[in-house]
Amino acid sequence: MRIMDVVESPVLEPTVPERSVLHKFVHGRLREIFGQPDNSLGRDDDWSLRPDGPYRSSINILVNGTAGSPAVWIFDPHSRHDGVFRATVKSEDALHKIIKQIQHRLERASAKGGEMAMVKDGAKPRRRTQRSLMGERLILALCYPSRPQP
Repeated sequence: MRIMDVVESPVLEPTVPERSVLHKFVHGRLREIFGQPDNSLGRDDDWSLRPDGPYRSSINILVNGTAGSPAVWIFDPHSRHDGVFRATVKSEDALHKIIKQIQHRLERASAKGGEMAMVKDGAKPRRRTQRSLMGERLILALCYPSRPQP
């Protein structure tokens, strides 16, 4: 039996580039404000932020992007006009504006419940009548029979 000469292969550098300093800043700042992400996969972080009140759908935030510039995605089921928003973060100021927008969306989604009815953005909210509340409770009871009704 012959043994062949073993040729050493050169050490390969990792193909995944390092994240930029801005990436680390964005992830760190969002963790500082919204807590630990609900899900992390590789370099992507995902937060599921629930507005105050029962039966509110979560607003989901995803941070990903290229190695050089992070991107923040906002998935807001409460908005009729801009339910999906994406922004590339190029500066700390841009991140500050995105955080303010997320906080505004959470406040707006929280305010849509309770005594105020859902209305289009910018319109005056109207008070729910006893009849409309009964109708909503009936719909909730039919759609979610196991949930306790308010």
